[in-house]
Formats: sequence, structure tokens, C-alpha cells
Amino acid sequence: MYRGEKIGSGYQRTVYRDKEDSTRVIKTRNSAALTYLHTLNDSEDIVAAYSMMQRLREQDKEAVKTVSELLEGLDRENNRKLAESIANPEFYDNGDYTQDYNPNVGSVLHSLSKQEARYLIDQYPDLHQLHAGYGFVDRVFNVTINCGVANRDGLQPRLTLIDIGEITTNSAEAVDDAKIQRWHKAAAVTLNISGVSLPDELKPYWLNLLDANITPESITSNWNNKLDN
Repeated sequence: MYRGEKIGSGYQRTVYRDKEDSTRVIKTRNSAALTYLHTLNDSEDIVAAYSMMQRLREQDKEAVKTVSELLEGLDRENNRKLAESIANPEFYDNGDYTQDYNPNVGSVLHSLSKQEARYLIDQYPDLHQLHAGYGFVDRVFNVTINCGVANRDGLQPRLTLIDIGEITTNSAEAVDDAKIQRWHKAAAVTLNISGVSLPDELKPYWLNLLDANITPESITSNWNNKLDN
């Protein structure tokens, strides 16, 4: 069992503060992942939750493998650009990896002014399109949880994607997400949970931002364009 300060966990992964400036992301142990199932009373709910857990874990495994192999195959400049955008992961043979410690957006929003918060989330469409250029995109749109903040103490904090286990490499899925504007159903806007939800005053701004900048056309035109050069 890995020992360290646990700062996040889910069905797929558990995140530990590895050092002052890095995190260790490991596969969640079966016993920990199954704890939630024992809180359910209905057998159909248990079966459904277990099935979802297995599906998410398999998606996570494939996503991490894809990103690892993609980085290995890029030239130095593209490797640097992509790695910085996903918190500089370093992968281990067992599927675990380390990343720079970029605190998630939800944990820092309370300390930001409205202008500073907008400056941060304004970066999401460009980040999404950058990743489309490498043949993958985030599908969850939970900017508060799945995105982190690099250079957080500097004058220009930078948005990164820290959860690389919830991406798709299927351009048709990415286009469909843009068509239905899937971000309108994301937990960041549908829930009211501290650290998970965007502040109410930011939700309309966030939705309008993505509505205007993530479209089927933009996904299609950017898809794999970094790999074609």
C-alpha cells in the first residue's frame, strides 16, 4: 500500500501528495473501490455500480496507456507542450504515474477574485482544442475536479488537465459531445457541492464560454493537426 497524504480518490485512481511539488497517481485498490458498493441496499444498484466501476477502470487503463504511448512518439517540442498541459506525467510499468502537483481548480477558486477565476477557466477551450490536436479530449468537463492550476503563485496561472483517465480518442465521440453540449450536464454546473461545483455566478459564464468555443466544426478542424505536421 502506498503511503502518503491522500488528496483524492475515485473508482479508478487514488492520488497522493508524493512530494512538495508532485503527486503519485495509483490504481485504487479493489477493497477501497468496493466500499461504496456495500452502502447500497438494492441488489440491482450494486450490480449496476459494480458494472460502472469496471467500465470506468477499463477506460482509465486504456486512456493512460494511450497518453503514455503518445508522449513517447512525439518530437521533443510537441512532447514538452503536451506534457506541460497534463501536469508532466511520468509513467511506471504497472500503470501508475506521477504528475506535477497542480491543485484542482475547485480547491483554489475561493481564493480568487471574479476576474482571476474567469482568467483561469477562460483557458479551457484552448486546452481542449490543443488536446484535440493530439487526438484526444476530455469528456467530463468537470473543470473544478479534472483540471489543475500550474504556476499558481505566479502572475499567469495556467490551466492543466490532471485527470487523464477520462478522455476519449474517438473523434466521433468528441464531435457528438460538442453537438449535444455535454458540459451542460457536468457535475460542475448541475451539483451544488463545495469544491466540485463552480460558484453560481460563474456557471452561466462557463456554459456560454464552452457553447461559443467548443463546436463540432472546431473539433473536426483541430483533430490530430499536431500529429499531421
